[in-house]
Parts: sequence; C-alpha cells; structure tokens
Amino acid sequence: MRIYLLDVLGRKVSDVNTLIQMELQRAIPSTALDYLGSQGVTIKGRRVLDLGAGLGGLSTELAVRGAEVVAIEPGAMWRTITAERLRESGAGTVVGAVGEHLPFRSGSFDVVISLQVLEHVLDPRAVIHEAFRILRPGGYLYLTCENYLAFREPHYGVFWLPLLPKRLGAVYLRLRGRSPEFLMNAVTYTTLPFVLRLLQAAGFQSKRQERISSLIESPEKIRTGWKRRWITIALRITPAKVIFEAARLYDLFIRLFTFVIYELIQKPSTTTVTPNTILADLPESANLARTAQ
Repeated sequence: MRIYLLDVLGRKVSDVNTLIQMELQRAIPSTALDYLGSQGVTIKGRRVLDLGAGLGGLSTELAVRGAEVVAIEPGAMWRTITAERLRESGAGTVVGAVGEHLPFRSGSFDVVISLQVLEHVLDPRAVIHEAFRILRPGGYLYLTCENYLAFREPHYGVFWLPLLPKRLGAVYLRLRGRSPEFLMNAVTYTTLPFVLRLLQAAGFQSKRQERISSLIESPEKIRTGWKRRWITIALRITPAKVIFEAARLYDLFIRLFTFVIYELIQKPSTTTVTPNTILADLPESANLARTAQ
C-alpha cells in the first residue's frame, strides 16, 4: 500500500501514513457496516460478497461481525493479503474474478458491498447488473464510488476539473510531478447521475427515495425544523407526488458535486428475471482462482 501511494500516486508521506492507519484499523469498512446496521440491514449470519476486496479491510470487518464472507478480487497479490487477514480474523472465501463476470449462481447472496471499486472497473453497467443477478430477491447492494463531477481527484489527492479529459489530465499530472499511468489505466469516470441511471436500469429500488417518500407521508419524522414546516405547509396546497419529486431533485442537487457517491439499494422482493436485464448465469465451479480459508 505504501509503494502504491508513494511511488504510483505520488501522495505525501503524511497522507500515506494516515491512510495506512485507516486501513489497518478498518475505519472505512467499520463506518459502512455501522451505517448499514442503522438502516436495518443485518450482516451477522448473512452471506455477503465483498465486491473488490483490495487489501481485505472490508472482508475482515465482515468476518469479525459474523458474516459468511466471500471476497472477489482480480489482483493476485491483493488476494493473498486478503486471504491472510481473513485467516487471522475469522473465515471466508477469496475468489479471483472480476465484477463484470461473477462466478456465482443467481440469487445466492443476501448482501453485496462494493467500496470505492466501481471507478476502477472496465464496465460499470455489467458490474451493477451482475450484482443484481447474484442477489436474492429482497437482498441489498451497498455501493460507494468516486464522483468525477467533484473538483478533486481522490486517488492523487489534487484539485481536478469535473470530467477533465484524461489526456489533459495526464499533462496536468506531469506538470505536478505525478505519473498519469494510474489515471490512464485504472480509472473509469463515474458520476452521480450516471450511477443512479445504471442502478435504476438494473432494477434496483432506491432506499434513499423510499426514505424521502416516507418523510413526506409523515413529516413529523423530519428532524430539521424548517424542512418539517415547509413540507407540512406544502402538503396543504400541493399533491404529495409533486412534493416528492421536488424533494428528490433537491436531494440530487445537494449531492451532485460531492466527492463520494454512496447508495443503499435493494433488489425487489418479487423479481421477474429476463435475459434482457441480467448477464448470463455462471456456475459455482467456474474456472477461476480460488483460495478458501
């Protein structure tokens, strides 16, 4: 991790030390799983896929919290580290595969979690459709990824223009003394509108939109005083569905340029699976590298 951050991305030593400590302490995975718990998503005893395990922080935290963990990671060196961390902290399975072609039967997972991975895959659409396929009806996907509408490149930790063309970005990085290799070979631009469209097209239901709808139906649950008063007054003169659409657009607007996209979505409990909405099912015994702990 130190070599990657210092030599490949050119990060400051102080930043590198902070990020390494966060990885060792599993700070980001812990926060993500705490959030899922606050939303009623149970991890203990559930079959959970860590989609893009990296160094295994999330897989380890899942194992510690009692999940049946399966980790997907295409990088052999990264898989080795994940397997070692799982061996020390619990049990789990580490599979060599890519998110575009998951070697699991349809409906075989309760929860899929992908933290900061979608911006590194070749085909984000295929990854999201595959996640939908392998989830059981009613299962959850929790997804975080970078938002390239933000004014920051998060991997290099530098100022960035939204959707800056990569060739110009490469020149800019060289001027700052950084190598553009990672940008050119390992980054796929993801944006909030793009990701939301992919999730909707795959068939997921947004828990965020469900929450907005619930608050409009029961405005007394809204904590912020001015929002509660505004919704209450608006409902007296405007249809609820108009208020919902306004609230949805407001929520989208305030998140449009944030650094990180995070979405909790659910596969509908009753789903009609058609060839047009999923990728081909792959058998459990697909010929991909696997290390079982």
